[in-house]
Amino acid sequence: MRVLLPLLLVAGIVGCGSETETKVVACPDCEGTVSKRAATCPHCGAPLSRHASAPVEITTNSIGIITNSIGMKLRLVPAGDFLMGSPGTESVRENQETQHRVSIAKPFYMGVTEVTQEQYQKVMGKNPSEFKGPQNPVEQVSWADAVEFCRKLSAMPAEKTAGHVYRLPTEAEWEYACRSG
Repeated sequence: MRVLLPLLLVAGIVGCGSETETKVVACPDCEGTVSKRAATCPHCGAPLSRHASAPVEITTNSIGIITNSIGMKLRLVPAGDFLMGSPGTESVRENQETQHRVSIAKPFYMGVTEVTQEQYQKVMGKNPSEFKGPQNPVEQVSWADAVEFCRKLSAMPAEKTAGHVYRLPTEAEWEYACRSG
């Protein structure tokens, strides 16, 4: 099975440049984003001053997009609830599908586009794609290849310094992000 690489960034986020930057911090308890002036986290209620380690400062642009060291753009997806699964009115719905409410407890960053062949090459040192083009999505990549890409990207010095940790999204995170537009 071959997969595209929708990437998810978890943990503390630092860095990116933009003309419309906003300074916020990440709560060390829940990783939710909080105004730099807030006394408590609006997501988990923890007082920010009580944390043994200082909250991680995040710089995002006005629409919550960061750019990492290899040029990937990642958008902040806020925590929230949604109905996962196909509605009964969907034309290609399977009989065994049932919608159910799912809570996404922590905000997360997800890649705005699929990983490009150029980005994959920078991390993995090769391009397995059949349909070549540096800005084309990488393809001919297995799930194990995608996991290894996340591991190697997380281990890059610039990403480690920034505190970025990458992983593939869960099925619920993927559907939540897709349904949010």
